[in-house]
Amino acid sequence: MSDKPYTNPLDGLYEIVGDLWNMQKLEEAAAQMHSDPTSGEKKAAAVSADQKKTEPAATLPSFHQIWQTADESIDWTDILSGRNTMGIDPASSRWKFLRIHAENVLKGSLEDYAAVLKEVRPLDDMKKYAHHIRVRALSADEIAVSYEAFEDDATEHSIAYEEYLCGIALRCARDIFAVLPVTHVQVTASASGKQQLQVRFKRSDMQKTLFNFIDPVDFVRDLGAQFA
Repeated sequence: MSDKPYTNPLDGLYEIVGDLWNMQKLEEAAAQMHSDPTSGEKKAAAVSADQKKTEPAATLPSFHQIWQTADESIDWTDILSGRNTMGIDPASSRWKFLRIHAENVLKGSLEDYAAVLKEVRPLDDMKKYAHHIRVRALSADEIAVSYEAFEDDATEHSIAYEEYLCGIALRCARDIFAVLPVTHVQVTASASGKQQLQVRFKRSDMQKTLFNFIDPVDFVRDLGAQFA
């Protein structure tokens, strides 16, 4: 037996992405938030350019029902059997990639989970709403996602902030469920080193939910979420 210590292949996968999310992109994201006429954080538009450089993500992100959508689901069983129900070009590198990994993904291989996440990158679209997004495997059945939440107006607009935290957590969970055959996704949101939210999503609960008609905060609370 090897004496080499076990290394989780998913540890830090998205944390690296977050670290590479440079100042320019942070400022671009902040500028987009300021220009959104539906945003309730108009006061942030007066922040000077110098302040932005030192506090690049100091605005509560504005988003519209992000929890209602999710990435396209990958049916690994269909792919393993050769059924191309996703409509992917069978000659494409994407189809070949999925075919190569299908069997081991269904067996719960963490190495193949990591390969899929690196290729599909399901949480990349969350980078404009949070940073230091990190993914790790607790087991072949459960993935943990953590992220650093933006903090501005967290006290003044606590209701909107809870919606922000829950909406991002719900979308992260849905995207992970869409690309990996896990049964649970645990999401933790932190800010300034303090945990703001922790919730554990179950696939079976998500499958029977009509997301167009839910309140994300109520939904997450009903799952037993822990808030700061």
